[in-house]
Amino acid sequence: MTTRTSTAPRTSTPRTDARGFAPPVERTADRTGDLEREVAQLQHALRTRPRIDHVVGILMLLLGCSDEVAWLTLSRVSQNTNRKVVDVAEAVATLVSTGTPVPDDLVAVFRRAMPGADGHRGHR
Repeated sequence: MTTRTSTAPRTSTPRTDARGFAPPVERTADRTGDLEREVAQLQHALRTRPRIDHVVGILMLLLGCSDEVAWLTLSRVSQNTNRKVVDVAEAVATLVSTGTPVPDDLVAVFRRAMPGADGHRGHR
């Protein structure tokens, strides 16, 4: 004969730390906020990546370089102008989408930003 020791419904056990204590609510809330920010950043990256990849292709054509060099060049122009990569990419894409030829001075800015253009060894 088996006897039941408890009639209380089973509940899930809260996660505990190494000492067996449940985490404070504040830490859980902080972690939730961190995860929500990370999800938002990843969603933004997924939305903007196609535009950036498009501009990398444009730079490959304009500069006659590989995709790696085009990405590094776009990144350098972003850093040199203190603008986000996506903002630089959007400006280039907008210019090209209007059918306007890319001005020589803008091409020159990208050429100067190419790896190897500053005397450092780069990928070509």
